[in-house]
Amino acid sequence: SRIIGNAFLSGQGGSGKTHSILNDHGFVNVLYVSPTRLLGMKMQDKYGVRWTTIHKLIGVDCVPYRQCYSVPSIILGDDSTMSDGTWIKKIFTMYPECLILIAGDIDGEGRWFQCRSGDGNRFNTIWKPQGVDIIEYLNDYRARDEELKSLKLAVREQMRKCCFDELDVLCMKTWAY
Repeated sequence: SRIIGNAFLSGQGGSGKTHSILNDHGFVNVLYVSPTRLLGMKMQDKYGVRWTTIHKLIGVDCVPYRQCYSVPSIILGDDSTMSDGTWIKKIFTMYPECLILIAGDIDGEGRWFQCRSGDGNRFNTIWKPQGVDIIEYLNDYRARDEELKSLKLAVREQMRKCCFDELDVLCMKTWAY
C-alpha cells in the first residue's frame, strides 16, 4: 500500500521484501526477476509466480524477454547485489511502461550488506537507488532468536562505517573477532 511508483525495497535477508510483494493480491501480473535460475524456480514453487532471470529480461547473450513474451505490469527484481548495476539500470530503460520494484540488501547510499557477484578478481558494480522511492524493511522475520537479531543489526551498523577497501576489511575482521 506504500508503493505508488518505481521503488527500491531495502532491507536485510528475511525482512519480507519479496514476500510482501508476492503475497499482495493488489499486485497483478508480477514478473519475478532472479539473478539465478535456481532462485527463480524456488520462488515459482513457493509463490506460483512467473519468473525469468535478469539475463533473459534484458537480453544478455540472448533475446530480451519482451521480444518473446508479453510485457508484465510489474517487474520485481530480487537480490540486486547479485546483478551488475548497469543491468538494473537497463531494466528501467527497456521497460518504462512497467512498475519496477528492485529488492536488495543495499541502503540508499549504495552501501551493500550481502554477497555480490563477480569473478573473484573483479566484482560487479552495485546499483545505487536513484530516481525511485526507497522503502525500508526493518524487521527480521527469518531469525528466531532475539540475540541473533541483535547481532545481525550490530554487524550491519558496523558495516555502514566501512567503504570496503583493504583497511576497512581489516577493521571489520578485527571488530568481528
